[in-house]
Amino acid sequence: MRFTKFLSTCLLVTLCSVAQAEVAVIVHKDNSVELSKGKIKRVFMKKIKSFENGNEIHVVSLKEGHPISTEFNTRVLKKTASKLKSYWSKLTFTGQAKPMEYIDTSEEMISKVKADPNMIAYIDANKVTDEVRVLATF
Repeated sequence: MRFTKFLSTCLLVTLCSVAQAEVAVIVHKDNSVELSKGKIKRVFMKKIKSFENGNEIHVVSLKEGHPISTEFNTRVLKKTASKLKSYWSKLTFTGQAKPMEYIDTSEEMISKVKADPNMIAYIDANKVTDEVRVLATF
């Protein structure tokens, strides 16, 4: 009985810490862009398609079901995965946007961002390195 109670408590603490994971929005370390949290949402919804200097923004996302992706979608985009899938299908079908590129891990995101000065992505804030620049945390 005590062991079951202990396991339940551990599970609850773990779930709460996962639910409170901090998300960092990142860009190339030489990209000097500044975006408000509202503009970041618009970028990831493809309502803003280029930086102020005119360069096209390359947006990437963590794969559906990844805990950080779920957190980002909820906190920043205020949408569920199914609503986003529907939204992206509509944009892609009507030719308003290219299909979203999905990445498996935060480490892969960092590799992509450090190779592309026009890319914007989000990762687990605990995985940030000096190879990228953080625009905002949520």
